Amino acid sequence: MRPLGWISGLKAGGLKAAGLLALLVLWGLCSLAQVPASLAQGLDQGLDGGQGEAAAESAEEGASPGTSAPAAPPAQSVQPDGTMNPAWTGLLERLALEGENRTALIPLFANSSLVPDASIMGRKLRALYKSRFLPKPEPKAPTGKPLTIYDTWLTPEWAEKIAAFKKANALVLEEAARRYGTSPSLLTAIFLVETHLGTFLGQRPVLAALANLAASTDPGAMLPFVAEYQPTPEQLDWLAGRQAEKSAWALRQIRFFLEYCRLNGFAPLSLPGSLYGAFGLCQFTPLNALRLGVDGDGDGRVDLFGVADAAHSMGRFLKSRGWREDLSYQAKLKIIRQYNNDLLYAQTVLAVAKRI
Repeated sequence: MRPLGWISGLKAGGLKAAGLLALLVLWGLCSLAQVPASLAQGLDQGLDGGQGEAAAESAEEGASPGTSAPAAPPAQSVQPDGTMNPAWTGLLERLALEGENRTALIPLFANSSLVPDASIMGRKLRALYKSRFLPKPEPKAPTGKPLTIYDTWLTPEWAEKIAAFKKANALVLEEAARRYGTSPSLLTAIFLVETHLGTFLGQRPVLAALANLAASTDPGAMLPFVAEYQPTPEQLDWLAGRQAEKSAWALRQIRFFLEYCRLNGFAPLSLPGSLYGAFGLCQFTPLNALRLGVDGDGDGRVDLFGVADAAHSMGRFLKSRGWREDLSYQAKLKIIRQYNNDLLYAQTVLAVAKRI
């Protein structure tokens, strides 16, 4: 059965496609009106693609270090008797089938910082829908002098912060660069674009982001996020398939993340991350953290919030993709895009690295 088998069933029962569409859109619009402001806010904000946090603006070779503050996490809540929110029951059952200890997970998922939030998956699917089905907007005519990278990432203020960061971490950056064949400037540029040199690390627990993605398995709950575009049943079917893929991906990432925490002595709810579960200065996904994380400072654990471990881990990632300093610009661009597939992101990283 296709992902939205319930749509096919309705059509088989005699509903015409147009009538079905009207029913779905009407239901979706009504539901949208009931979405709290905290849920609907920022539906059109940029997505991080799993690794990056920086928002892109047009520039000579790069992107702008976002000017808006990170979105606040949803208000915390907890069951009156301290038990787990029922919204997590299905997710824990799936994790148990994958080998996790369900009994051990219950206290973790009863924590007040794990709040069900449909907008995490909703925003992802809304962006995917717009990218696939909506016409590309016409490029805006320039209204003034084009921004350059010196107006965005390399302003005098940022230049001062970059110089201070490189000076304070010179030995660590040089050691990682020497070991993995990169350069201190490249590693610094990635940390700058990813997390503003570690000052923009996310405001919600990694586990909260991944849990909400993994628990989102009901296509109907996503209708409010695309209803205004009046999607066809076929488009909704496509979205349901993508939702299932994202949910399965997040379920695997939860397992990788829990293993990473066990191996390195972290409380799972203590680590902040992006809206889609990337974390640390380098914004690794849990799988990358588990497979490519390096204990750069020799303290016995991989802590991607520390410069040494993040620099060595990022260097290892680049080396694993074939990075060498003598590669052509296009070859370097291709490798950076294996980390974050956005072309502007890759161009920005290389442009910053060249100038610092």
